[in-house]
Amino acid sequence: MARRPQISVHLDTTGVIALKEKEIGQILRAAYDIAGNGGRDMLTKTLKGSREKKILEHGMDKNPSYGAMQDMTVSEISRRVDWMIEHGYLDTVTSGRLPLICYTERGWEIVRETMVTELLKAIDRDVRLHRTDTAARLTKMPRDLILLLLDSMEVRCDISVLPFLDAWHDMEVKKVRARITEVKKKLQEKQKEKQTEKQPALDEKIAVFFPGIGYTCDKPLLYYTRKICQAEGYTILEAPYGPLPQDAKKDREHLMETARTLLEHVDRNLQADFTGCRDILFVGKSIGTVIANEFMARRKIRVRSVCFTPLPWTFADAKGKGIVFHGSSDPWAEDTDSIRQEVKRVRQTLHIIQGANHSLETGDLMTDLQNLANVMRLTRQFILEKQA
Repeated sequence: MARRPQISVHLDTTGVIALKEKEIGQILRAAYDIAGNGGRDMLTKTLKGSREKKILEHGMDKNPSYGAMQDMTVSEISRRVDWMIEHGYLDTVTSGRLPLICYTERGWEIVRETMVTELLKAIDRDVRLHRTDTAARLTKMPRDLILLLLDSMEVRCDISVLPFLDAWHDMEVKKVRARITEVKKKLQEKQKEKQTEKQPALDEKIAVFFPGIGYTCDKPLLYYTRKICQAEGYTILEAPYGPLPQDAKKDREHLMETARTLLEHVDRNLQADFTGCRDILFVGKSIGTVIANEFMARRKIRVRSVCFTPLPWTFADAKGKGIVFHGSSDPWAEDTDSIRQEVKRVRQTLHIIQGANHSLETGDLMTDLQNLANVMRLTRQFILEKQA
């Protein structure tokens, strides 16, 4: 049987004189998930936002440039793709009979910078949520892209990524592990410098936030409490949890084990000398209430506590003055009477929000806004009591 002839490439850039920088970036980013696997047609349809089966099967609907040119016709997009090839941003390579899209050196240098920016944002999101999802993606990416990413992380010198680097290190090949180790070393040096900086003055006020799993410090209860603390002159610290174990919320046993793991990480990495502080406030949410109380007991310090949606075992090590907010429909603390008894035992003040869940929400917008305002009013009153 005669071999079928290869499909030749005929470029058509009719009417396209130049592309905007934004368009160049969109086409190059769309090509990242196609290069070596798809041709000009797939790239064009990705930019158009096609719902064709092959586009969706390839996962192109998850590409950031999917549908970026949806207001253009297919032929207008196609001519722009051809312009990118004609002007040396993209090229084609033949595989079997089909010409597949690939980067030129010029195009790769541009998209590589775009990918680094995108990955840094993803890593920052992972760090904020105490996850390491992006690490697995990185192991499948081109070596030069990864090394450029690590260079950028070194230049940024953000010590909050250290737990992420620990998790990523264990997944990588030898050469990348070596570079990760170098970056970690520089960040650890910066961490030591921060530890030797001036400690809080004798009259300083410190508020330490212990978030929940998924309920981070940018969510309503913690966000507005943080605003109150800042307005009252508190130095704000966030407990450094590190990566969360898998299946952390699977059941009570996993949750308790997660609390122990995070406590150890906080104890090693929370850099603050509480010795001379005149007012120490711990603000906890969910599992954070457990960690806050155990950390307080371990460090043997006197604190005041704001406790949002405690777990059944939150108060085992609780001491000192505190205010507690519990939702009567909280699936993680269903026995409201038990919570009431525990709060009474440790002589703290309990406020029950009727019908509220583990986020202190009822599902009714206006009710939730009123409840939030009342919770923040009571929280502020409690915080101000120390200053009276």
